[in-house]
Amino acid sequence: MDFILVAIPLLMVTLAQLSIFSSAFVLNVIRDSAVEGARYASLADQTAEQGCARSQALVAAALGKAISPVFRCQSIVQGQITLEKVSISVNWVGLGTFAGLTTLKAESTAPRESIY
Repeated sequence: MDFILVAIPLLMVTLAQLSIFSSAFVLNVIRDSAVEGARYASLADQTAEQGCARSQALVAAALGKAISPVFRCQSIVQGQITLEKVSISVNWVGLGTFAGLTTLKAESTAPRESIY
């Protein structure tokens, strides 16, 4: 009888920890991939599409094909500076007490290298 009284809260705490840890891992992966994609796209001999492909490859290598992130890559011109922007968003389902659908988002910009 005592085990049942302890098992239910213990299970809820365990599921909450798994939810937090898995969400943090996915968020760190997409943040790092966005930063790397923007940095790669900003190189003088690369394009925004190549930076986006780099981000996609990094996310696929780390998370597999189980999730389907949405990538948006663009070049932004502000005055004389061109910025490469990579945005990644993932619909994520939490576990346990944090059950529900949330959207994890990451965004990064990097100034394009000049060849002059």
